[in-house]
Amino acid sequence: MRRLAALVAGHPWPVVLAWVAGIAALTLWGPAFGSAPHSSLSLPAGTEQARATALERAHFGAGGQPAATVVTEDPAGAGALRTWLTGAPDVADVGRPTPSQDGRAALIPVTFARQDGLDAAIGAIEPHLAASHAAMTGDAVASHDFNAAALGASGTSGTSPLRIITLLIVVVVLALVYRAPLAVLVPLLCVGAAILVSPHLVGLVGSLLHLPVSDFSLLFMFSVTLGAGTNYGLFLISRYREALGSGLQPRPALIEALTHVGEAIAASAATVVVASGLMALASFDLFRTLGPPVAIAVATMLLAGLTLLPALIAICGRAFLWPRRPARRQPVEHGAWRRIGDLVVAHPAWLAAASVVVLLPAAAAGITTPLSFDLTSGLPGDSSTARATAMLSRHFPEQTNSITLLLQPPADGAAVRTAVGVVTMNRLRRQEERTRAALEELRLSREAQVDAARGAERIRLAREMHDVLGHTLSALAVQLEGARLLLERAAADPAVVEAVSRAHRLAREGLGEARRAVGTLRGDDLPGPDLLPGLVEGFALDSGTDARLAVEGQPADLAPDARLALYRTAQEALTNVRRHARATHVELRLRWEPDGAELTVENDGVAEAAVPPRAGYGLAGMRERAELLGGKLELGAGDGTFRVRLWVPAVTPAEIRDC
Repeated sequence: MRRLAALVAGHPWPVVLAWVAGIAALTLWGPAFGSAPHSSLSLPAGTEQARATALERAHFGAGGQPAATVVTEDPAGAGALRTWLTGAPDVADVGRPTPSQDGRAALIPVTFARQDGLDAAIGAIEPHLAASHAAMTGDAVASHDFNAAALGASGTSGTSPLRIITLLIVVVVLALVYRAPLAVLVPLLCVGAAILVSPHLVGLVGSLLHLPVSDFSLLFMFSVTLGAGTNYGLFLISRYREALGSGLQPRPALIEALTHVGEAIAASAATVVVASGLMALASFDLFRTLGPPVAIAVATMLLAGLTLLPALIAICGRAFLWPRRPARRQPVEHGAWRRIGDLVVAHPAWLAAASVVVLLPAAAAGITTPLSFDLTSGLPGDSSTARATAMLSRHFPEQTNSITLLLQPPADGAAVRTAVGVVTMNRLRRQEERTRAALEELRLSREAQVDAARGAERIRLAREMHDVLGHTLSALAVQLEGARLLLERAAADPAVVEAVSRAHRLAREGLGEARRAVGTLRGDDLPGPDLLPGLVEGFALDSGTDARLAVEGQPADLAPDARLALYRTAQEALTNVRRHARATHVELRLRWEPDGAELTVENDGVAEAAVPPRAGYGLAGMRERAELLGGKLELGAGDGTFRVRLWVPAVTPAEIRDC
């Protein structure tokens, strides 16, 4: 560390010029943050929301493209608005307007073409809607409005209340501590350089290693970089001022300060980088898209803190602390902090009581404040999501405070009431005669409702993640502050090791909490026809038999059990070929029809490839499964081949309505 300190302090201008050149190269020619793969923060398959979405897609034909709902209070102009939306960027489909019962508003469903660039598409549509007495809501819209409120009009630049307030707090803290303009400006310049560079580095690393990012990544990167940069600056400048006060000249004082503080800064940053980087192994996209960007941002800030900050301090020289001059260090028996310590020791009870009185209002406010994961309650009133929600409450009350219940297999009215539960029992009794009409209305508006439920669930998980990560980083900051105090008092390597060890333990505890949270969300999808290519390829590699798969037609909507039956039948048939048939060629044909799907497995082996009936996944068991699904399984030999044919029916709209 002393060699690095001597190099930076001895050659400050080349260091600064290198940073300027690197920033210019990355901002002008480097990949942008959007170059990294963008994750839609899909929930794990085992969650209630994910299972409901899978059922809805299988039985109601909903697609996987991002969607939104436009609400307008000018129903007469809904047709013209629909025409304009059709020509909007990245819009794949616009549904017909649905008028409200009071005739004063209309709903227009919008489907976007792709996930990438969705934020820009929403940003282009919202201003036109605001001028047309309309607004838009949905999962993607809520995420866009959240980022706009938190980070400004754009993802990587612009001002916002969060950034302004945070910067003001940092400026006030630095001004109160040092009371020197350059001591306030220089650390902020270093933080700004790291904030400017890190999104491009994330884009570069993400595009090379295929690490996904999300809309929340920039928010955490900004907050963590600003906090870490302020801490690193306080550590270095405090030690630099003390070295000047001991009589050293600026350059030796800077070398001494960076030598002693650099190891603590590097150790603390490495702790955060490792802990955050390990989140890339998480299975839940929200955790996986936050860890690596935060790790890259902290590493960038560390590099700036060890090179750019001391280089700028060296260039400023004694003017860095102007107009103040470093005072000579006072003996331990004197000074303001000594008087404060004596006061605490002399009157501990009174000071403890005073602290409780000061903190009690804040504690009471925290206890009595109701917790809410409602995104709209935290958005500005003029945001598109907030305005659309207000319009829905006024004109489409049935669209708010409601849920979509999906049942598989179909059930009668009594089963529906049992599934809904005690909470909605009284409402169902009062509206018995309106049940079927309400179900039909819910079916027509399923995309808007499921999208709103998905958005609420994701925001809830995002805020829980924010609480966990914020708590862990706060604990790390406290321990690192302790490391600084130990270095000032002892300047011994064992103390540094102990402080870093405590920080590592806290990082592991935070990571354990994240893993436990991910574990509660983890689940597995049932295999289906989409896995047949991999099954056939694996069979060919394992057995050495020529095996091919042919698919015809457009996929139909199948029940999950029917999809599983197709996969298990193919799996069992290939197993029998490997064990009994001595075949040289196997051909699988999957033909999709409007009313179902037919799978044929044919081999040129011996007819005795048919195995005796048995339980489990045998062909006899497959026949029973097919009959339960309303399909059929046929086995037969002819023309030197043995054939297994399975047919399963599709789910019809009539069966969906019977649910």
